[in-house]
Amino acid sequence: MQPEKVKTVIAPTRLCRVELFFAVFLIALAAFFHFLLQKNAGAFWRDECSSILLARAKSWSDVFNGLFTDSFPALWVVLLRLWDLLGGGSGEVWIRSFGLWLSMGAIASLWYAAKTARLLPPVLAIALIAFNPAVFYWGDSLRAYALAMLLVVLLFGFVWRFCEEGGLKNFVIAAVTAILAAQSNYQSSYLILAICVAGALVCAVSGRRWRGVIVIGIGILAAFSMVPYRPVIVQYSESAKLLTIPDVNAALLWNRFSEGFDSTISLSIFVELYVLSLALPVYYRLSRAHQQNRDAFHRSLYASSAALIAPIGCYVFARKAGFSTQSWYYIPILGLFGIAIEMSISGLGERLRVRQLRLLLAGLVVVAGVAPVWKHAHMRRTTMDIAADQVSKTASADDLVLVNPFWEVVSFQYYYKGNAPWSILPVVPDEERGRSFSATMPLMTSREPLKTTYERIEKTLRNGGKLLVVGGLQRATTVPPEWIPAPHPDYGWQSSEFVKVWSMQTGWFMEQHALERKVLPVDNNQRVNRFEDVETIVIFSGWKD
Repeated sequence: MQPEKVKTVIAPTRLCRVELFFAVFLIALAAFFHFLLQKNAGAFWRDECSSILLARAKSWSDVFNGLFTDSFPALWVVLLRLWDLLGGGSGEVWIRSFGLWLSMGAIASLWYAAKTARLLPPVLAIALIAFNPAVFYWGDSLRAYALAMLLVVLLFGFVWRFCEEGGLKNFVIAAVTAILAAQSNYQSSYLILAICVAGALVCAVSGRRWRGVIVIGIGILAAFSMVPYRPVIVQYSESAKLLTIPDVNAALLWNRFSEGFDSTISLSIFVELYVLSLALPVYYRLSRAHQQNRDAFHRSLYASSAALIAPIGCYVFARKAGFSTQSWYYIPILGLFGIAIEMSISGLGERLRVRQLRLLLAGLVVVAGVAPVWKHAHMRRTTMDIAADQVSKTASADDLVLVNPFWEVVSFQYYYKGNAPWSILPVVPDEERGRSFSATMPLMTSREPLKTTYERIEKTLRNGGKLLVVGGLQRATTVPPEWIPAPHPDYGWQSSEFVKVWSMQTGWFMEQHALERKVLPVDNNQRVNRFEDVETIVIFSGWKD
């Protein structure tokens, strides 16, 4: 770990220029796709609306008091609020651009971390991360995942520099970055742990045990910075019960992780490189060619240890939380994997064939990823804005609008400008209708969760009004299953299962009592994010006993 012996980047050659040019080309190509996505993304989907509504709260006090309604600590919403204020109400194009700059910043952080660790231009990391469809599409959204990745990648480089050089300045930089990383995303906790434990391990192996103790102290500082969030986490956990599933296992998490690649070639190359990076410390330790180059061993030990501990932490976190996760949850850990792979193989950097193979693999990843990224670059994030506009034009003040499933109400509330009264399904008081999960929990334990809903529907239809259901209902031709309050003996608090029953029971109720049923398609001819593709508005009118 002697800094003066580090000579990973060799003298300028044609290959060096090719590597530099290729890295710049990849970033430019990624920027092109991100600008294309910005053009085609359309309206904000519900998770983005949640962050925007919190960032635009009346006061800073309201922002901090409302943190339990979003999925992240304070740093994300503070930055989003400042960005919105900086734009001076410039509109949706301005605030959406924040996701673009964070995504490009996350890609740039790979290069900066590589430079901090004196590595070659990280063509493999850039290819694996920038052309991963999940990182591309969801990292560009108005959520904190790209911010978390940016800070985790920088932390990886800064902790290594402190392990290598020591010094108060390097300690302060690493400690501040660790605290910011913790403040960006609750799930960054296990990534910070992985990086700090890896740093302490390599310090211990290199005979710098006190420096390793200080690295652990950096992680402790980050952990202490999260203590004020305990009440927020408790409040959030109550509502988050509706997202839990009975059995979170490794196979399920792997499926969610691999979905993000959308390419067998990219996933295969990633897995092979990941396994290679874990094996290289043993090779460096045993190989005669590397016995005198301790730096290669220390680098690979640091990188592979972090890359090994991180998924273990991810598994423990997911098991404890009970979440099945989605592909965007893995954006920060993918950033860590990318830079860790680059550092682990850096000891082979002076071998011409290895560097040529590195360029070839990066090229294959890009070629395999271009088609999925292109597809995502033309994908709308939601059709709820279109549906809300159609409802505004169709419904009158005498009608009733219900949003089904209830979790899509955030984006409906953001875009709806009509006069008709509205609520989620089942109906809740007006002051609670925008709270989604927390408003729904009491209904899940109720013996008659749809009683108020049926009463409101009957009153509306008897008085000559219409019922408009955004998202539609399951059309029931037979008596729906019996209602069992939460926690259900089979699926506990899993909200999606309760939504199915509510939809079937309400559909059956309408089949028995509505005189007319009409389906209004949501007018859209663009590919849409499958998590919020509202295709129909079902309109009921007339009443029969």
